[in-house]
Amino acid sequence: MDLSSGPGLVALRLVGVAGLLTAAWLLLRPWTRLRRTGRRTTGTVVGHRTTGPPREPVHAPVFRFTTGDGRTVEAVASVSAARATRVGREIRVVYDPSDPEGTAEPVGSHRQSVAVGLLCAVVGTGLLVHTVTEALS
Repeated sequence: MDLSSGPGLVALRLVGVAGLLTAAWLLLRPWTRLRRTGRRTTGTVVGHRTTGPPREPVHAPVFRFTTGDGRTVEAVASVSAARATRVGREIRVVYDPSDPEGTAEPVGSHRQSVAVGLLCAVVGTGLLVHTVTEALS
């Protein structure tokens, strides 16, 4: 199949669109669920999980908080940074009450995923519109 023009190019673009829209959905889904059903509370940074090469480590804060029903939960943020958050610092936390251990995140930590997800959605939608209008003309 020739991928430089005609049906081959349309098929290649549609695969790209599907990939971009799937990436957008995977990045945005956890964030939208937490915005809809999440509970907010205050937690305390109790440590860090450090990864990466020794010369350029990144640090994900480990934080502890108490759920609305009184359970104490310790979790690791899914987003790491070059500079470690100070141990003992209070942070705002959002979590899904049905799975606080698996969903807890510092408030605002999903901004990067949301930005990348929205970018994938916009690029995927633009590519889809371009492909369809070109195929119909």
